[in-house]
Amino acid sequence: MSLKLIAADRRAAFTRLIVSPAGQPGAPRQTFTLLPEDDLALGLPPVGTLFTADFGETLADRQARYHAVSTALRLLAAADQSRLQLTKKLLQRGVRYEHAAFAVRRMMESGYLKESEQVRRHIERQVEKLWGPLKITAYLQQKGYRAALIAEVMAAMTEEGAVDFSQVREVLLQRAGEDADEAQQNALLCKFGHEIHE
Repeated sequence: MSLKLIAADRRAAFTRLIVSPAGQPGAPRQTFTLLPEDDLALGLPPVGTLFTADFGETLADRQARYHAVSTALRLLAAADQSRLQLTKKLLQRGVRYEHAAFAVRRMMESGYLKESEQVRRHIERQVEKLWGPLKITAYLQQKGYRAALIAEVMAAMTEEGAVDFSQVREVLLQRAGEDADEAQQNALLCKFGHEIHE
């Protein structure tokens, strides 16, 4: 069965195509929304052109890519996501893996997914809670950030003076009070993810 392109709406952010089975005036129409680069890559013909059902399957695949990218944008607008978190959430929403991977790459290339900036914001928030480097690292790894990235960002923040874990440690010990013995202090330091010095 061949399909006929009956309308095309090309915009900066997407291309919307409407197709119907050729020679069947009352047949239901299908709408496909594509990324602009997919429109260009496919070399879409002008309105009125006939094409095969195989090409319709290609359009459906490209629409799935568009859906993955738009879903990724909505997820990132709602909250910071690591690459791993974003991929998992896309898969949970029924996006095929290859489209999820494409969307994550696209978000990184477009600058919407900047893991180092996200890690930095997380570290700043957790330091306000008096968390130490061990607890922060474990927390961020659980969120899907790579250990090497966390260590790199933490080292840069320490070097530039944005974070001083020795000062955070002192504030935490002051909160423990003067009556706290060494075991109580060590337990508090451990709970908040600070190293215990012998």
